[in-house]
Amino acid sequence: MQQLRTGIGIPAPRFPVEAGKLYAVSEVAGHPPKDVRDFTGHASFSVVSNGTPQRIEGTGVMGSTSVLRFYETDSPGGPDDAATEAEQNQPPVTRRPVRVWDIAAVPGAGIVAYPLTD
Repeated sequence: MQQLRTGIGIPAPRFPVEAGKLYAVSEVAGHPPKDVRDFTGHASFSVVSNGTPQRIEGTGVMGSTSVLRFYETDSPGGPDDAATEAEQNQPPVTRRPVRVWDIAAVPGAGIVAYPLTD
């Protein structure tokens, strides 16, 4: 179970990122990204942070520009969390917001994710 950030009541992200840094997206929904619309609705994608691939899950919303806003959520019961048999029989946990990203196509760089928050 992730620890909550003190005093603000939202879970801490699973890995650190730098707000304002561009992260190349290596895949979305199991394939190389072709368009920011690949991230619309519930989606998951991977970026590399500090040399390690990181999986990000959440919901993407297309705005009026070519930039998609992606709301990352925590992923209770995901592959990183080994659930006991008792935990597996519990009702599903509601996913909570963790951080916000903008996702855009950048000429020469492909599809990139830009965290707006750390």
